[in-house]
Amino acid sequence: MRDIDRRRVLAVIGAGMVGACTKPAEVVKSPEPKAPPAPVGGIAIFGTLTDFGSLSVNGLRIETDGKTSVSNAFGEVVPGALAIGQVLTIEAEAVPGALIARRVYINYPVIGAIGKVSPDRRRITVLGIEIELAGGLDLTLGPGKGVAVSGLWNGERIVATLVSPFPDRNLLAGTLRIDERKRLSVGGVRLRLAKEVEAPPAGSYVSAWGTPRRRYFKVKKLDQGRFTGAAGALKQLSVEGYLEPVDTPPGFEISGLGTGFDPKARLEPFRATRTLFSGRYDGRFLVETGVPLSEDVLNRRAALRQAQAEGFGRRALLAR
Repeated sequence: MRDIDRRRVLAVIGAGMVGACTKPAEVVKSPEPKAPPAPVGGIAIFGTLTDFGSLSVNGLRIETDGKTSVSNAFGEVVPGALAIGQVLTIEAEAVPGALIARRVYINYPVIGAIGKVSPDRRRITVLGIEIELAGGLDLTLGPGKGVAVSGLWNGERIVATLVSPFPDRNLLAGTLRIDERKRLSVGGVRLRLAKEVEAPPAGSYVSAWGTPRRRYFKVKKLDQGRFTGAAGALKQLSVEGYLEPVDTPPGFEISGLGTGFDPKARLEPFRATRTLFSGRYDGRFLVETGVPLSEDVLNRRAALRQAQAEGFGRRALLAR
């Protein structure tokens, strides 16, 4: 991205983040001389769907066509299954002046029955995981109802942007942890694998289907990975999420994502806030910008609409 484009991106987003920050976001990149931009190839966008017309995610407008596939953890779905507030993984390709989705995947970090509901109905549990409802989101379902939670991992809890009826299914999806006793977990929930299920490496992004038990989640099927190469080899990322401390450089990863940062990225300014990260990808996330986002659903949507109207998406991901 050219320097003038980066300054414009930061100015636009910094002005639009209602209630999120008091100054434009800082560039998070290594102090080494900037390498020439990588050729634009596949672009992965992970974030919350804020508007239709085309798909509006992370301040980007992504078009669909007859070749766009739409799916969730249980297979292909019709485009009408998409809803505002869902968190999507989109693999897109750049064409002149536009981004075209080749794969749209509806992410559910957890699916299962509601357990506890707090008196103020702002917090629930699903499969033992604490779910915090983002500002502007109301809960209409009660204990025992099966739901699919759309939202972002923040450590071992989820900040939900949509809670939808989804009976008779159970799913956990996020970063796989393996402790010193070789016990597996996702989001603090212990996993016990069926004999035929093999464990991926620690730090992998996994989707686990199974049955909740009193002390663990019995996994009957487990898939590894988030991206399929539907739009070709990935060259750039746009990711909404929260940082989570880890022991390896640069000291953070995006909670629940399973993708490592450039070890020299400077991420400390964003450790306590929902953030939109953008940058190149070569197997690691070579993050270049971080944009703090409001926790309030309506404020966040309004800010991203403003950014989109100013052309943030085209400059951020189509710049040469």
